[in-house]
Amino acid sequence: MGVAMTGVVIPSFVVAPLLVMIFAITLHWLPGGGWNGGALKFMILPMVALSLAYIASIARITRGSMIEVLHSNFIRTARAKGLPMRRIILRHALKPALLPVLSYMGASFRGHYHRLNGH
Repeated sequence: MGVAMTGVVIPSFVVAPLLVMIFAITLHWLPGGGWNGGALKFMILPMVALSLAYIASIARITRGSMIEVLHSNFIRTARAKGLPMRRIILRHALKPALLPVLSYMGASFRGHYHRLNGH
């Protein structure tokens, strides 16, 4: 939870120079600036810097929802039947846990779309 909270709290104008220092200057994996005809490698660092807070919010909601579902009665029943935890999570807990996540993502994408298109 600490990493997700850090991702939510730190603004993108602080994250962006850190990403450039790590991935462009130190590791030389990505370009640190410029634009070369729309090549994807020039878009990766800005996209990550701008989407980090959104991804961290989704991670926090997913974690909270999964914890809530894993404490429900139908999961206790599955555990009592002796099902492996992996199967319980994948078959029984994941679908109900993703409902709040998808609701949040839908509302967020709608908000971003309307801001971009001026509606």
